[in-house]
Amino acid sequence: MFVGHYSASIAAKAIAPRIPFWLLVIAAQFVDIFWALFVLGGVEHVRIDTSLASNHLDLYHMPFTHSLAATFGWALIAFALVRLLPGIKLRLKASMLVALVVASHWFLDLIVHRPDLAITSDLKVGFALWDRPLVSFLLEVGLVAGAAYFCQQGRTSTRAWLVIFGASRYCY
Repeated sequence: MFVGHYSASIAAKAIAPRIPFWLLVIAAQFVDIFWALFVLGGVEHVRIDTSLASNHLDLYHMPFTHSLAATFGWALIAFALVRLLPGIKLRLKASMLVALVVASHWFLDLIVHRPDLAITSDLKVGFALWDRPLVSFLLEVGLVAGAAYFCQQGRTSTRAWLVIFGASRYCY
């Protein structure tokens, strides 16, 4: 999942308009930020396999960022960080919503990833929609469009962000 992760940010903004949008965007990518750092640091591993359809990343070792257990840990860390942020007075409900956006990352990845998302050390899952690039693309566009529609119903403006995220899809 690429742009589709931002659908959780957009939907959360509609639910809680007082949460800064930049915080929700970071929450949607929180796991991938650490994934990149862990790959660069040699903690997690990825290789390029051009025989794979669409996304050529073979994500064979990601236990600290993309396992189900880690997902709940990252959500808990995000919850705690938001509660400690100076200058942002968010209620408990808002902090929980940020944590849910972080947790949504794994569930959205489940749809598109090949079986590389760990539930246990021996059981990895993924519905492999990346192997169907057109379907994957349409799903991501649909998620963002659906979240934007939901957000517009709550009268929260997302048009500028949609243009940015829509255009960013073509960078992959």
